[in-house]
Amino acid sequence: MTDNTATILIVDDSGANIQLLRNVLRRYNILDANNGPEAIRLSLSQPKPDLILLDVMMPGMDGYEVCRQIRRNEKTSDIPIIFVTGQTDPESILNGFEAGAIDYISKPFNVVELKVRVKTQVSIKMARDQNRRLVRKIESINQKLTDSIRYAQKIQKASLPKPEYLANLLPEHFILLKPLDIVSGDFYWVGEVDEYTVIAVADCTGHGVPGAIMSMFGVAFLHEIVGVKREKTPAVIINELRRILIEFLQQSEDSEVKDGMDISIISINSRNRRLEYAGAFMSVYHVRNGILTELKGDHMPVSYGEIK
Repeated sequence: MTDNTATILIVDDSGANIQLLRNVLRRYNILDANNGPEAIRLSLSQPKPDLILLDVMMPGMDGYEVCRQIRRNEKTSDIPIIFVTGQTDPESILNGFEAGAIDYISKPFNVVELKVRVKTQVSIKMARDQNRRLVRKIESINQKLTDSIRYAQKIQKASLPKPEYLANLLPEHFILLKPLDIVSGDFYWVGEVDEYTVIAVADCTGHGVPGAIMSMFGVAFLHEIVGVKREKTPAVIINELRRILIEFLQQSEDSEVKDGMDISIISINSRNRRLEYAGAFMSVYHVRNGILTELKGDHMPVSYGEIK
């Protein structure tokens, strides 16, 4: 809609007044009604009026009641209404605003003033409609993105170890995983090599989608290193994971992508009950006989970078 194509509904029981307003506002598309019920019917027409110029004193239903009914209907409640009337005493003006009018023009009206006020209200209505269209568009895009990310969440959850597998391998365990966003850069991984159980907990660079993508890389690479290559030593696993990640992301001193992960890996020998640990910027907390011990990881990122 442009300023020239806006539709104005003129409501007045005087044909002469309607014709006068038509002449003054001929740049707009004009609808007219000479009574309240007809005005309400036309307010529901398609396309809806962008502005209503409404007289107060009409036989049957007066302008105040017309205004109230239009305001109460959710389909027409957003149409701006200006009273154009000879009822200009303070009480009448107050009644008009209480009924839902946004402006009040007295008869006989000044043509220039009328045009300016109509143009102002039409411009406001156009801007408001445009904002609503943009909001709906943004909401639609946001919904599509959210639906896509929620589906990605299902894929990410499916990549984690199954609860039955964990219950069989680690009967006494608990997991606390609380993503900041729908998908997460945090993940855990469990695998078996002979009598060893390998457990990894990682925090990837970034949050949300970037972190989740990195976590999928981490899961895939751990499957390759531990599941395929049968590596069970935590330090070797981390070094190999770092090497593969740098090569896969083509990281170098000058590359823009230097994402990676912090990770802790433990390997438990079920035969002799020994635990071996290695970590990159992440610790493991060990409790024995009521004593808490922190096993600290190296200051080495699982990505391109130097050991600190």
